[in-house]
Amino acid sequence: MDSIKINRLIEAIRASDDGDVFDIPNSKSCTLVSDKEIDDVEAKLNFNLCEDYRQFIRTWGQIENINLSIIGMFYSKGVLEEVFYNSTSRYFAKEYFEGIDVRNRTIIGVVPEDEEWFYVLDHTKTIVSPFDPFAKKYVTQQECSLEDFILESLEFG
Repeated sequence: MDSIKINRLIEAIRASDDGDVFDIPNSKSCTLVSDKEIDDVEAKLNFNLCEDYRQFIRTWGQIENINLSIIGMFYSKGVLEEVFYNSTSRYFAKEYFEGIDVRNRTIIGVVPEDEEWFYVLDHTKTIVSPFDPFAKKYVTQQECSLEDFILESLEFG
């Protein structure tokens, strides 16, 4: 994953007149996690996160813009916030994920309007797939790499 390219885009958005983006390194009350905390969450999940997502968590923790949060984990005022783990546990238990393959996958994004759309990262393939809870299926035509998902979310968010 090209972190320099993503950082340049974050800085360009921040410098624009209507730019609104938040990431943990630029927060006054939040800090990034270490590999130890990431390893601990992997143990709870019972699988390894893909290296690109580990890099995302180590580098940005979480990125938020107007329309979408790309969720991760970080410390907020000294408290560990396992946002992606909590979202994955919560949403994968809902009826619209019944019978859906969620092995080695986590939720990394939710469109906030009434849980209309989820973005699920397959850690085996390192592919982000949109999930439509009304149709109860992945939208495979819109799958992309994690890097492309981050860049597109920032560009169009």
